[in-house]
Amino acid sequence: MISRWINRRDSRLCQCSDVILLMRSLLRQLTSDMDAVDGLSLQKLNAMIFDGRAHIATIWTDDCKTLVGMGMLTIRQHVLRKVAHIDDVVVDEAYRGRGFGKEIVKALIDQARVEGANHIELSTRSHRVVALGLYKSLGFQESETRSLCLHL
Repeated sequence: MISRWINRRDSRLCQCSDVILLMRSLLRQLTSDMDAVDGLSLQKLNAMIFDGRAHIATIWTDDCKTLVGMGMLTIRQHVLRKVAHIDDVVVDEAYRGRGFGKEIVKALIDQARVEGANHIELSTRSHRVVALGLYKSLGFQESETRSLCLHL
């Protein structure tokens, strides 16, 4: 397996429309919001990457034809601290249980440290028991902060 970053420093994968199709295929395994998945485009990916705040960790098969897994790290500077946020961690169903999710999250944690983040936030749905176990095994704790959402 080959690990690669998609970020401002290494954006070669952003130039390939196949990457979008492969990401959409993975994201369909993560969410039921098909409109959001189908709305992912090369332009949106490049906009996220080139503003410098987004880093996408990916794992590929050795021939670089199959996207095995991915996860996204974004960095935000708040008034009092720099916060990293992990989103969209997903491993293809055919490759689950082999430690790829852990490898992705560890890479994202390392990148958050490089970026100078004070802490990392993430959220997961309650039915994603395996993901919750993974995050806890890497030191994440349930927060006292209640997360709220307003759909627009």
